[in-house]
Amino acid sequence: MDDKIFDFAKTKDALSQLSADLIELSSAVKIKQTKLTANQQQAEKTIQNLELKIAELDKSLQSAIAEIDLINNYIEEAL
Repeated sequence: MDDKIFDFAKTKDALSQLSADLIELSSAVKIKQTKLTANQQQAEKTIQNLELKIAELDKSLQSAIAEIDLINNYIEEAL
């Protein structure tokens, strides 16, 4: 069996680099997570605004249909 000789200095450097890379990756993930959360909140606000606009348009449409029905009834009574 061959004896393996470890270069502890290189191992220490590699572990230090790995640690630094993991810290950098962790920071990048946290930044992305923050951006995704902000984007999600913005999307939710946009959806809420669109839902409000749709509700207002629905009310306007129902009002317009009611007025058209009144006009039709008036025309039918006149004829």
